[in-house]
Amino acid sequence: MNYLNFKGNEGYITDFYEILFTINFERLALKHLINYCDLKGCYVNDEMVCVFSSELQTDDEDYFGENKVAYYFFEPAVKEDCAIILDYVDFYRVVKENFEKNLSLFNDKKNDVLELLEKLKKILNVN
Repeated sequence: MNYLNFKGNEGYITDFYEILFTINFERLALKHLINYCDLKGCYVNDEMVCVFSSELQTDDEDYFGENKVAYYFFEPAVKEDCAIILDYVDFYRVVKENFEKNLSLFNDKKNDVLELLEKLKKILNVN
């Protein structure tokens, strides 16, 4: 697995959310945000997955540290399998930016999205 820095590779995560908001939007987007509030990851497809470190055992060889979230990208979505690990501050910023940017897609669920974002902020203990 190739681990990439978030800075300079933001496009991978942007792609993750662009696909989320265009493919299976109704079924997935709000469900993902709800799962995030339960510190549970999600997938966009078999090639793009988001995992919270708390979902793994600390002695698991794939464990990537406390209070972090990993985005995994697998072939054929990328040329080489890779992962980008974010701390909760960067994760929340990315989630908030992407959900707010696409808020108009939620129609009558806009307030739910905003409430869930606020809940996620508190759960992650970020400002």
